[in-house]
Amino acid sequence: MSTNIMTNKANREVCNVLIVDYATNKPYMYYEAANTTGLNISSDNVFARAHGTNKIAFQDPLTGELSITAQVVPHKLYALYSDGVIDTKADYYVRQKITCTTAGELPLAITGGTIITGTVVCYPEGRFGDDFALDPAGKGIQITYASNKIESAELTINSVYEVGFMVSRNTGVETIVLNNKRLPKDVKIYMDTFDKDENGNFIPYRICIEKASIKRNLDLSFSSDGDPQEVTIAFDIVEKDRDNFVKLIEITQEIEVNPL
Repeated sequence: MSTNIMTNKANREVCNVLIVDYATNKPYMYYEAANTTGLNISSDNVFARAHGTNKIAFQDPLTGELSITAQVVPHKLYALYSDGVIDTKADYYVRQKITCTTAGELPLAITGGTIITGTVVCYPEGRFGDDFALDPAGKGIQITYASNKIESAELTINSVYEVGFMVSRNTGVETIVLNNKRLPKDVKIYMDTFDKDENGNFIPYRICIEKASIKRNLDLSFSSDGDPQEVTIAFDIVEKDRDNFVKLIEITQEIEVNPL
């Protein structure tokens, strides 16, 4: 491969992205499924003026933003908006339909979790949440729940009921908590792509950002038609020191790993 800094090149290859914990230098993830990776760097000029015209220019400090736009993402990517920790417990709501096979009873047992006491409710099929339509007093079906079953004199054989409850789980879930207590960590970001020159050579290219902080703007849209969900994750580039903001590296000769 023969190339130099003056060789004309073009790029049409999204970057792979390595995200590293800034404090520990441990890799957080290597992401290879982005559709678009963007880098924006800017600095405004401030002018000393004479006779109403700009005479001497001064450059403001650089500011920068890096963005990743993707449709295929791992759950772990969203943990960047929190402290990077993924919990293995969660409480959430469950609604399911159960057919009554024994008058006055509905079986209700789960595996992999615990039903939270006091959260179980029961309605005829198609009337979930419609308390006042069932009972002018707004009480719905009066039930008791114990020993893995719902009991009520209003439950009749072969009727279908909609049951709701909160479940607490300590296994089988991966939970990312977004709040104002668990804050994102600073990261280092290394991106790799390749350019192509006019002779058909592919030139490896690296973008190195030694310190970045995620922008906590997350927009998720869920739809049953149109294009698949797309997410954009953006980072503000932070100056590590006077020598480290962004580095653009063209590799004219690859390294050899464990050469013979």
